[in-house]
Amino acid sequence: MMFRPLFFVLPLIFFQQLAHCSPYNNKILHHSVYKVDDNDIKIVNVNIERHEHGDFVRIWEYFNGGTEYKGRRCIVRNDENIRAGLYFAINFNKSLKKLPNGLTINIYALIGRSFVPEKFEFKLPNERKKFTAEVYCGITSKRIDDLKINAWKIELIDSDGNIISNLRSHVWPRDL
Repeated sequence: MMFRPLFFVLPLIFFQQLAHCSPYNNKILHHSVYKVDDNDIKIVNVNIERHEHGDFVRIWEYFNGGTEYKGRRCIVRNDENIRAGLYFAINFNKSLKKLPNGLTINIYALIGRSFVPEKFEFKLPNERKKFTAEVYCGITSKRIDDLKINAWKIELIDSDGNIISNLRSHVWPRDL
C-alpha cells in the first residue's frame, strides 16, 4: 500500500521540476530584452525598385487637373518633374506622422565602377500621411538610369544635423 502514493507523487515532482526548466519562463516574457524605447526611430528595411512613369499615374490624376495623386504614399524625388527612376522604399518602425518635422534622408550610393559615393538628399515633407511607415525616395536623374548601384548607405538626419538612424548594405565599405 505504501508503493501506491509514491507512484502518483513522483510524476508530479518530475513535472514540476520540468516546468521550471521551460524556456517560456513567465518572468522573462514580461521583461522583454527586445523592448524598443518609444523615442527610438529605426530604419527597419530598404527595398530598391525601378519604376516607370506609368507606375505612379492614377485615375484621380485625370480628375485633379494633372496633379499627381500619391494616396497614402510618401514620395520624394530629387527631380519632381521626372517620375521614372530608381526608388529606395525605406520602412521605419513608426508611422511617418509620429516622426519629427524637418527630417532629411541622405542616400549615399556607389554607382557603376566608381569608388566615390554619390550623395542624394531628400527633404521629408512636414505634412505626412498617418497610416504609412514607408518613404519612397526616388533618384530620377538621367545619369543613374543605365548604371547599377553596387552599395548604399542611408542616414536619417534631424533638423539640427544629428544622425537619428542609419542603415547600410552589407557590401558598403567600413571606411566610408
